[in-house]
Amino acid sequence: MHSLRNLLVIFTVVLIVSGCSSKPGENKIDSTTPSYTNEKLFSVYKDILNLSTEPLYLKIDGNTKLVGTKTTSHSIFKTGSSEFTDKGAAQAYFYFRGVNAKAEKTWLTVVGHTDASGNSNNNLKLSEQRSFEVASFASMAGPNLDTHYQFGDYLPEYSNNTKTGRKKNRRVDFLEFHEKEYLDFYLKKHYVAAYEKEIARRQASAQKSVKPSRENKSNNINDEAPLIKPAKRKVGQYVDFNGSSFQSHQFDTIALLEPKAESFSFFKKAVAADISESCINDTSSIVVDDRVVTSSGYFPFMNKTSWWGEVNNHGILITPVAVENDDTTVVVAPTVHVYENYKKGQKPSYTYIADAIAYEGENSILYRVYPRDSENSLQCIDLLLSKHMSSTNRQAIRGKIIYDSKQGLRVANYMPVFTN
Repeated sequence: MHSLRNLLVIFTVVLIVSGCSSKPGENKIDSTTPSYTNEKLFSVYKDILNLSTEPLYLKIDGNTKLVGTKTTSHSIFKTGSSEFTDKGAAQAYFYFRGVNAKAEKTWLTVVGHTDASGNSNNNLKLSEQRSFEVASFASMAGPNLDTHYQFGDYLPEYSNNTKTGRKKNRRVDFLEFHEKEYLDFYLKKHYVAAYEKEIARRQASAQKSVKPSRENKSNNINDEAPLIKPAKRKVGQYVDFNGSSFQSHQFDTIALLEPKAESFSFFKKAVAADISESCINDTSSIVVDDRVVTSSGYFPFMNKTSWWGEVNNHGILITPVAVENDDTTVVVAPTVHVYENYKKGQKPSYTYIADAIAYEGENSILYRVYPRDSENSLQCIDLLLSKHMSSTNRQAIRGKIIYDSKQGLRVANYMPVFTN
């Protein structure tokens, strides 16, 4: 089995190295190629490309008819990127699927999806890049493959609240139909309609949750206005961090998060492109599984560590900070301890169980923390942590606390250090 897989990879690379097209189908290859059935290809690449397949049916003239197949490749891309985890295997598998489709005169299309990490608009672009990569390999054989589709994080099949679910949602659907009209009908019914329904649901949800800031009485809601603004706080929860107004604060954290270069991709991609400037506007799924997830490796000083800093004489401790270096997953939900008017030996004044999400840049990690109880004054925390920290360099690059006060939403700088 391994020898056949290696042979297919070598053969496909020889065909593809002649050049990469800017559009799927531009560089069609006319040559005599070995023939392998779709079933044989599936058995060879099932595990390495995390493949699953299913027959597709439509009801036609009152009868249920087999019209095609859907083969889904799960987690074949790196997080936030269109770089394949195993490019050679992907090239071989999808190219030979194109070869078979040309011989059978079937119709193909590719549909790209992402998990819910990051901004939804960027996820749409990313899913388009992913579907393009797959379509490019298949179209080199010259089958009926006119276009490819993308739906970003709008059509998840699994929960985005777990690491396993997010990996499975980073997927590509490879559709093959006997007739083009069946393909078009299936796309409209099972993808486009569901996509439009999800857009409507999100718009309705956003309209319910958006409230204007107390400091801005107008009806115009800026893109960077806080998405969620509870009107009431628990008695005694206001802690004065001496921050500036949210609307007037100059956010510079994202500017320091350099995009991660993807050296082996056809494109230069940014893993953390266009992330919201402030944590309070991040619409990503941020719920961390309360079960402690085991990890084979962490980023330096992000291996269940504690971070301490003082802001306006108040102490803030975040622990544990645990970010996996494989796909930048937060594997343990952190707790935030606030020490009002801190004195040595003091017990925390407030303790907040929190969720977190992390984004990887070229040299740093953006770590965002969200207390689960929205009625607390503390709304969220942004930390920018270096991937190259050492025992002599263990302070955050940047940090922001966004909190509610009697004067409205405010932002304070927070520069914690690693403490254990």
